[in-house]
Amino acid sequence: MNLLHGIALFTLISLMTSVDGQTMLIRNQTFALKWQCNIPVLESPYGVIGGISLVMCAARCLGNGTQCVSFIWDKSVPANVACGLHKISPASPCPTANVSETFSLYEKVDANTILGISTTTTAETTTQSVPTTTLTTTQSVPTTTLTTTQSVPTTTVNSCQNSGTWTGAVCLCPIGCRGTFCENCYTDCSEGWSDGLTGTAVVSYIQPLSSPTAFQVLCNFDNRVTYVQYRRYGNVSFNRDWQSYVDGFGDLEGDFWLGNKYIHLITDQKSYTCGVRLYDDTDIWQFDSYSDFKVDSESNLFRITYTPYSFDWGMSPSDSTKDSRNQPFSTHDRDSTGCATIEQAGWWYNTGCTNGANVNGVLPFDWSSITGVTMTGLGLY
Repeated sequence: MNLLHGIALFTLISLMTSVDGQTMLIRNQTFALKWQCNIPVLESPYGVIGGISLVMCAARCLGNGTQCVSFIWDKSVPANVACGLHKISPASPCPTANVSETFSLYEKVDANTILGISTTTTAETTTQSVPTTTLTTTQSVPTTTLTTTQSVPTTTVNSCQNSGTWTGAVCLCPIGCRGTFCENCYTDCSEGWSDGLTGTAVVSYIQPLSSPTAFQVLCNFDNRVTYVQYRRYGNVSFNRDWQSYVDGFGDLEGDFWLGNKYIHLITDQKSYTCGVRLYDDTDIWQFDSYSDFKVDSESNLFRITYTPYSFDWGMSPSDSTKDSRNQPFSTHDRDSTGCATIEQAGWWYNTGCTNGANVNGVLPFDWSSITGVTMTGLGLY
């Protein structure tokens, strides 16, 4: 079966599949069909999406980078085919006798050949004539016609926005964006939850109402949370300058600060509660939260406002000199109080600093009565 015939059979989004359908190539990433079964795996995947195509399921897996190594294509409910994303490829739960196509596991593999989906070739035929030559014997040599065929690449313009991929027929959109040209993106992660997405650590595009462009964030779709900070491994320094905190730094799949300009754009569109999740060195977690959370623009030094639920806790202790409310952001190179230099991190410091109650401080730190904090998460919902 040639490639064109394979594309004709696989008409979901007209991407390339192999001769027997056991592999498929999307954005230069090959997915191999590892097993099929009529019994679902018992462990839950980290993300389940309903009512999408096989190719879109693979694209969602790609959109999550290293967080997704495989996905299960679930056809047990034909009216709402499901896609389950996995961090680790589960083993087949099926005896050989029960193999069917109800549940299919596709796993990422290294593509041996990189094929561009936005480039096609057309055949051009040229004809060249060799002049007739008359010999002294008055015999004529017949005219010889040479035909050569060469491929001339023609490039199709990618009209998709927000890192969408043009397939030749439609735009394949990343998580968080949709529309004919991927032009419509979520305003925050809560819209992903409304759209039926699940998962507690999924990279997604969003575009807040006043943002000129879309950008990527880490979403907890299960709890409708848009993370603006996360520290899981402690391998990223948070002792950064002003511009680093403006633009953001780190890795959305590891430790990161989203960026003050992005936090401003998110909180400028509606009222949010900011939740602070803290883990101590025994991996026990506690939670603190602040309603009406808002970060102002850079022209106002990203000043922070919020309403604390308790006035003797975290960012709003009984000591008013350590209350972060209405304070501008500070870094070691723009440090009016000296606290950013002392605590070696950017934060909303008051004149008495924070006594450790900032999630960007040097690990481990104490947050009010919580001691030995080693992991943190700062999310808006």
